[in-house]
Amino acid sequence: MYIVAGTSAFADRVSPHPAMYTSLSIPGALVMDVCGKRLHVQFVDNEGNVKDEFTMVKTSSLSPA
Repeated sequence: MYIVAGTSAFADRVSPHPAMYTSLSIPGALVMDVCGKRLHVQFVDNEGNVKDEFTMVKTSSLSPA
């Protein structure tokens, strides 16, 4: 899982990059909440609107070798 948040400069690209599922060229912040084995991620714009989000839950109980 990769998350790219930010452009390091002015973002003038309007169409998504082929490697990106979602591409937004708007100001905002990435918010990550972790609770136990649950990760919830939201991109919130500068007006407080959630523009994209996903949740991941770790279900594997395998220990590293």
